[in-house]
Amino acid sequence: MKKNNMPGFVMIEVIISMGLIALVLLSLLPCQINLLKYSSQLNFKTIAHNQLINFSDMLLVNTDDAKRNAALSAWNEINANILPQGKGELTDMSEHVCEIKINWGFKKPTTESIIVFC
Repeated sequence: MKKNNMPGFVMIEVIISMGLIALVLLSLLPCQINLLKYSSQLNFKTIAHNQLINFSDMLLVNTDDAKRNAALSAWNEINANILPQGKGELTDMSEHVCEIKINWGFKKPTTESIIVFC
């Protein structure tokens, strides 16, 4: 059986390899941060889109102006709770066509809108 003359050599190899692994993982950190940022932006966009679809259904059910205004107020309360600085608007474009717009702010102002039959 041959005895190893350099007892600390293996430990140095392990420390160097751990340092290299740490550098690789640190280089991936900005990518992970961007993924988290884009994920939250897409989450808010999905919520806004679902809110637009929900309100378009409310417009089909509530045909009278007073009920539509009440539905818009209730919808805006929900928007304020689930989106940062969420606020919705309803614009009549013609007799039976409306534009629904929702605005929110997450690091930058964002708007999503749809045109529906109302």
